[in-house]
Amino acid sequence: MAFNLHTSYTTRYSIRRSSPEVKAQRESRLSWDQIVSALQNHEHLLGRAICQGKDILRCLIRKRPFCPIDTSNALVWLNTPANLLPPSRPVIHGLPPEILGRIFAFIVHSDCLDKRYQYREEVWVNFVSSGTSPTTPVVLGHVCRAWRTFVHNTPFLWATIFVHSPLPRHVDIVSFWLARTADCPLDLRFEQFLFPDPASLAIIELFIVQAHRWRKIAFIINLEEPFDKLRPGSTPLLEEFRIRLPKWDRARVARVIDTLHASPVLHTINWGKSIAGQIPPSTPWRQLRELSLHNLELSETLLAAFPQCSNLLTLRLYGMRNGLAGQNTCVAIPSVERLVCDQPYMHIFNAFTLPSLVDLKLGGLQRRIGAFETPEAQIAPLISMIERSACTVQALEVEAWALPILYHDTLSHLTILHAADILSSYPSNFRLEDLISETGGRHSLLPALQHLFLDRYEGRDGVLATVAWSRRRTLRTLHVGVDAEQHPRDVITLGWLRKDGMTVEVGEPLSRSRMISFARPQTDAEDVSMSTLRFPDFDTIWT
Repeated sequence: MAFNLHTSYTTRYSIRRSSPEVKAQRESRLSWDQIVSALQNHEHLLGRAICQGKDILRCLIRKRPFCPIDTSNALVWLNTPANLLPPSRPVIHGLPPEILGRIFAFIVHSDCLDKRYQYREEVWVNFVSSGTSPTTPVVLGHVCRAWRTFVHNTPFLWATIFVHSPLPRHVDIVSFWLARTADCPLDLRFEQFLFPDPASLAIIELFIVQAHRWRKIAFIINLEEPFDKLRPGSTPLLEEFRIRLPKWDRARVARVIDTLHASPVLHTINWGKSIAGQIPPSTPWRQLRELSLHNLELSETLLAAFPQCSNLLTLRLYGMRNGLAGQNTCVAIPSVERLVCDQPYMHIFNAFTLPSLVDLKLGGLQRRIGAFETPEAQIAPLISMIERSACTVQALEVEAWALPILYHDTLSHLTILHAADILSSYPSNFRLEDLISETGGRHSLLPALQHLFLDRYEGRDGVLATVAWSRRRTLRTLHVGVDAEQHPRDVITLGWLRKDGMTVEVGEPLSRSRMISFARPQTDAEDVSMSTLRFPDFDTIWT
């Protein structure tokens, strides 16, 4: 970044040197030679500041593509002395309260965050927050008096509370937050791992008192006694729950689950590992829109319940064992649009017909070939399910073991592909080169692809660039985790595609690790800190 600030100044000054007033002012001004010299000595810092400013401007334009920044008067404003600029009220202070509340909710609530935030490595210590967001209503209230007044009088900003391994001082914080929620429905998440734990006991009792306002809850907890106060009808507003009660008495677990099932508006259930392999008889099958099953037997009894799920849209299956004893049982669920499965087990795909399926996620942290001899044989039951269902899969998230499915004609309508691993050290019979367009812009593989996400890519440098460039007319989004030093050609080409309008994000490769926890004793005997190092998938804590 080479330029001469001194030359620029002297040229501009020479235009005005005929004015006596300017000559008088020159004597009272600072020495520009020293300023220019200092800037030249710190040229790399100035260059970094300018680049960061450009990134901020690009972000603003991307966030508001239909409201571009008006730069028609930019030159006039830049040449107007600062003391002559008319005072103006910040635009955000003139927004209607409804819009300002939406903006603040976007900032503090976890479900409004960019998904990339959930894939960053983070150290979670003892805290109370609004979810996974680092910003809370308290932080917003510290900006200025107007924001503090607005935040303290907007209950729904406080109604999402995430408590992780609380300390004694957090009891008053949670009590303060609950007092600010007024009568708003509550979204609560509580994770407690230590026992005995007086702070967690006090906070859970505060939550139990507000059970009539629960809308969404996610509890990992060892404390049982406070929940004895719940009765069927205690949670009339409950729409969604995720629980993990690993050390509870079975009778108590059954009572709590029956209480939660009694909600007339319940539509999302995740029992975690709390039901010990037995499906609760009180399950409201007809109400369900989302169901997650963990470590259960895929038996005839369970399959017989699925036809009652006339409104089920999302089905998640984790660690499902085969309980069909070789019987060829297949059940159709016409309403399911999304299937999440963490293991490539034949009995899962053979058991379902899903005619409305459009979104498929296939996990599995390891390559579990089992009795299959080849990757093609491994995915054969999955292909059979898609063909039998006559469905149109438009979004696919896979790990390396299932990548060969991309060559099958059943995915010709795929528009979104999220591949977790394309590694040179992990053979999967899939080559990224096969996505390169043929002559004339035709695509021999995945012709409808518009959005490509690669969490980790370690192929040969230049291949990704060739694929993206050949599809530049149809590919709208490309997010890739790649080592920039090992792929300079790819990074440069993706930069040009970003300038041409494609949404391109290049980041560090994501770790395959999930979670590491450790306890840290504090100086105070009662202050025991539980720290958790977390990685991409929050849902693994429920498996």
